[in-house]
Amino acid sequence: MILEIFEVVLLISATALCVFLIIFLKDLSKSVSEMQTDIHRIADQINPLLESLQSLSNSVIIVSDEVKSQLSKTKWIVDEAKSKVESILNFERKVMEKVDSPLQDLLSNLNAIKRGVITFFEALRKN
Repeated sequence: MILEIFEVVLLISATALCVFLIIFLKDLSKSVSEMQTDIHRIADQINPLLESLQSLSNSVIIVSDEVKSQLSKTKWIVDEAKSKVESILNFERKVMEKVDSPLQDLLSNLNAIKRGVITFFEALRKN
């Protein structure tokens, strides 16, 4: 008789365990289904984002190439301007060298003539 009571208690416990296991598996299945839905929604949202990032990457590459091209042109212009300025400065230096020495000689000669004229008039005044 006690054995039969234990059997009944054991069968009731096993039945309750099976019912709770079924409820747990149903909740687990529902959670997995919701996660799968969320993952599909996220995947649908990621595709346009990836396409946008690809487009942005292409635009950045184009802009980078254009900037490199413009910098190259600017460097060439700066080098040309530098060359022209150096050429003008060299020309100015050569002109100054060519004019400065004869001009100094002319000023020295004019100074000497002036002193000679002043000395001549002073000598005339004394006589």
